[in-house]
Amino acid sequence: MSRASLVEGSVGLRPLLKLNGSVSMPEFQAREGEHQAWKQSVLAGETILEDIDTEPFNFNRGRKPTLPSTKEARDMVAGDRKS
Repeated sequence: MSRASLVEGSVGLRPLLKLNGSVSMPEFQAREGEHQAWKQSVLAGETILEDIDTEPFNFNRGRKPTLPSTKEARDMVAGDRKS
C-alpha cells in the first residue's frame, strides 16, 4: 500500500502529521529547535548518551517452556474449573 493510498486526495501524509502535531501537541512544536540542537550535539559526539540495559526487553519468542504445564498451573491461570 502506498502512502498516497493512505490519505484521500492529493494531500500527502507528512503535511497531515505535521498539522496534527501542531494542533494537538503544541508543547512539542515549541521545543523542536531545542530538540534538533540536542540531536546534532549527539550526532557530533559532543553529548554522550548513557548505555541502557536492554536485556530485560529481549524476549525469546517461540521458546518452549522448560517445564511441562501442570493442572495446577492451568487452573491458576484459567480459574478453578471444579464443579
